[in-house]
Amino acid sequence: MKKTMRLIEKSIADLVIVFRNEINEMYKRDMLDLGADTAAFMHDLRNKGLID
Repeated sequence: MKKTMRLIEKSIADLVIVFRNEINEMYKRDMLDLGADTAAFMHDLRNKGLID
């Protein structure tokens, strides 16, 4: 049980890092439109099964 909880916690931490990195890349490319680009990004994460 403890091992599973550690794995879940690490997975959540990894997702936060991935999200931050993706947003930073979008800023660097001047692509961040808080409406369309963020919605597309979230849709992509859902399609990949990374979020609900």
